[in-house]
Amino acid sequence: MAQHVSQNRPVLLDKRGNPMRFGGASAFRGAGGTRSQALASWTPPLTDADSTHRFARDAIVARARDLYRNTPIARSMVDGDVARGVGAGWRLRSKPDHQALQISFEQAAELGTAIETNFRLWANDAQRRCDAQRRRTFAKIMRLLWIQRRIDGESLAVLRNREDGGRFSTCVQVVSTDRLINRNRMQDTDRLRAGVHLDAYGAPTAYDILNGHPNDFYAFRKAQTWITVPRATQTGRPIVIHGFKDSEPDQTRGVSPFAPVLETFRMTDKYVESEIASAVIGATIGAFVKSGFDPATVAQSLGNVADVADSAKGWQDIRLDHYEENPVLFGDVRIPVFPPGDELVLTNASRDTGPFAEFVKTAYQMTAAALGAAYPEAAQNWEGMSYSTLRGMYNTLWDKVVVDRSDFSDDTVFPIFYAVTEEGFARGYIETPDGAPDFWDMPEAYLSALWIGPGQKHIDPIKGYQASEIGLDANLTSLEEQAAQQGHDWRDLIDQRSHELAYMAERNVTPHDSASAMAVTAPSDLETAPPQPVPSQTAQR
Repeated sequence: MAQHVSQNRPVLLDKRGNPMRFGGASAFRGAGGTRSQALASWTPPLTDADSTHRFARDAIVARARDLYRNTPIARSMVDGDVARGVGAGWRLRSKPDHQALQISFEQAAELGTAIETNFRLWANDAQRRCDAQRRRTFAKIMRLLWIQRRIDGESLAVLRNREDGGRFSTCVQVVSTDRLINRNRMQDTDRLRAGVHLDAYGAPTAYDILNGHPNDFYAFRKAQTWITVPRATQTGRPIVIHGFKDSEPDQTRGVSPFAPVLETFRMTDKYVESEIASAVIGATIGAFVKSGFDPATVAQSLGNVADVADSAKGWQDIRLDHYEENPVLFGDVRIPVFPPGDELVLTNASRDTGPFAEFVKTAYQMTAAALGAAYPEAAQNWEGMSYSTLRGMYNTLWDKVVVDRSDFSDDTVFPIFYAVTEEGFARGYIETPDGAPDFWDMPEAYLSALWIGPGQKHIDPIKGYQASEIGLDANLTSLEEQAAQQGHDWRDLIDQRSHELAYMAERNVTPHDSASAMAVTAPSDLETAPPQPVPSQTAQR
């Protein structure tokens, strides 16, 4: 209802007949509504973490997998991330908490060695018994779970027990995240979210897992039946391993890192495909004829008469027959004679690829930044990269690697380590130190460990080793830390070096003095600068 206070100024009234008053502009420009052209049509829903992902998960994951299968730059980014995050595998450095266990440091070191040996024998079993499918070592299982995490946004595995004559029964079964679905495809509830059963506090208690992939034609009834697997046993031994990166509170499932860049990737791929198709067409068609005559006549003028159907003789046919019998030659090259008005046009195969290259580079730089990758490495394009630029790029990249490894260690590797170590104590492979509590009474004290992954490569080895030596001399770091950064166990280095020195002494070989090598001047960005002119003695006079 509107009441006109004056002829030129209408006023809106509320339900009580009073003029309506509108709130003033928000103090935050980002909260602006219809008054902002940039924000007027930007109205994303305000939802919880699970609702946001519930209906979009399958489409996002399917598209992310398609990118990994068919887009070179996407595969390069994921594979490069796997190489940095897992590489050839991780090395366990067990460090039991001797204070919590009330044992000496020496006893803890001896216990740590036994735990490491137990896990190493399980991880590198000759019959691949650490894998439920008997195909992979633990290093390959880690790489598979990392790839699953980088594409699907989450990893899923179940710890099984298979007794087939091996030293251990514990084995890992990697499961497709597509199989984590509510039993009988029920609707989500406050205690059941996308296949995950939750308690009153939101902690996962069990998982509904399909016995086969939902789209596996040969799975038959397995793709229509479920098994509900508890998260852990009553004693706390892990069973289901479900790892993902938390980005919001109360998040039950992981979100693919490709989600924010799918559209950019797809548009860029289409652009690349279009440019390649245009270039191929331009290179394939060398020339074309502009003519008002029928194709048979034009083909005859070009000397291609084998596939031309016979036609009635006209005056143009008579002319063409004459030139066919008496061709015009320039040396040994025949010059085609066209009917009047016809023209032979050569195509220009050259293309301006400058804008195309810059667009593709910029688009892939954005996607690489979103995925935590380095574009020069993913594209193998190191043009214009200096030492300082490379060092800064890899330092930033390494910060993300450290965080990703920490997350992966906490929610994926640790549960496996827990189960294998528990079995080692249960079977007597690892002995409890005198006076220490049982493993089941204080597992966290026994499972304290450091995982050593692929090392951070030195862009300039000389500078890197010089920095390590300075840090050790100043007691700002330790040999253990420096060795771990390079992907080594310091004890293995010492043992190996001791063996080498003893062997050289037996053969009367003098070890090389490293002091002179460390004094070598390392390269830098300035090494390519032109040298400063040296004044001559004549000029000095």
